[in-house]
Amino acid sequence: MSTTRQVSSGWVPRPTVGIGVCPVAHLDEEEAGYVLYLDSGDPIEIEHLGT
Repeated sequence: MSTTRQVSSGWVPRPTVGIGVCPVAHLDEEEAGYVLYLDSGDPIEIEHLGT
């Protein structure tokens, strides 16, 4: 009897650009923030929504 195991290799195709985002109030916290993974190198526009 053979057994097979499915292994995840992540996203395919892999994202080419990632932007790290962190609220200013939490900049000193090592685990704060998150990453936005973009699937292309197309230009993006970032708009500041807070004060």
